[in-house]
Amino acid sequence: MKSRPFPYIHLIAAIICFAAAAILNLYTYFSQSSADKNISFVADNITKAINTADQDMVLARTYLREDTVLFSRLLGKTQYPCFILKEDRLIFWSDHTTVTEFDNASIKEGYSVIESKYGKYLASKRSHSNFTILIYIPLEVSFGINNSYLQSGLNDAIFGSMQAQILTEPNSPFPKLRTSDGTYLFSLWQESQTDVRKSSQAAIAIITLGIGFLVYCLIFISQSYLRREKYLQGLGILIVPLLGLRIMLLSFHFPFSVLELDVFNPKLYAASFWSPSIGDLLLNAILLAVLTFNLAYIFRRLHITSLLKNLKTRGRILVKLSCGVIFYIMLHSLYVFYLDSFTDSILQIFFPP
Repeated sequence: MKSRPFPYIHLIAAIICFAAAAILNLYTYFSQSSADKNISFVADNITKAINTADQDMVLARTYLREDTVLFSRLLGKTQYPCFILKEDRLIFWSDHTTVTEFDNASIKEGYSVIESKYGKYLASKRSHSNFTILIYIPLEVSFGINNSYLQSGLNDAIFGSMQAQILTEPNSPFPKLRTSDGTYLFSLWQESQTDVRKSSQAAIAIITLGIGFLVYCLIFISQSYLRREKYLQGLGILIVPLLGLRIMLLSFHFPFSVLELDVFNPKLYAASFWSPSIGDLLLNAILLAVLTFNLAYIFRRLHITSLLKNLKTRGRILVKLSCGVIFYIMLHSLYVFYLDSFTDSILQIFFPP
């Protein structure tokens, strides 16, 4: 029987795929580092802006009297737009260029992000006697038009030249900005993150393709040994490298460390080192299926059934007892799996014990 040539092309293709994925991962790493630096830059500027707004708030209080505000003295003193209300009636504003149209009752005490057709602002609200003081830190201004005098967009003093969008959804997956006491302000989506996600998806696809080529080579070599009735070598050549590859994926938390896919999210399911997610559990099942298929192939080639029929009574009893013990171990493992599914995963939220 003529043997097939070794699949060198597949092996070379696997090496090329792994090298290309490594380059993409390097690009993703440096791009992500740049995005993280941008977040730190914005966080520092937000902290500085909040400190300045706190100083404006203290300054505004000093110009309040029991029934009125010393308008002429306060005008031009604050660095950010200041609005003072008395019994929900606006009686003072320091900046006529800032149009808010915000409902005072809807703005909570402390710091919060408010939004209107004129833009997004970080508002600081404090009550003093029968007055309400509002300090507005412009985050994003929208004038409705763009010309040489008016330019809509993010506040350069806070965001610099960053291309980003401000999101006010606390559950968004994007980086979150908070005050020093942990109060959520807003999330920041950077346009560069789209490129990072695309490169991560490409890296995962290329690595998956490379693993496919590698597995094909391993199967080819394993089958060549099995055809020569070298069953242990054939089984070991396939299983040992696959097991090593599986341990490597688990050690580096791949692919979740590259791209946060829900199927590989440990928050949804985390049972053990071998099954930190639903996706990892599926990969383990595939590896077990490969092992089972090869054992079944060897079982048929060795004609185990015929050998069992020739056993004496005592040998048959031992085989039956061994099969019973193995079945019990597998059944217990299945029970542990279902138990872990309800105790170590988010499933317990929907199926309380």
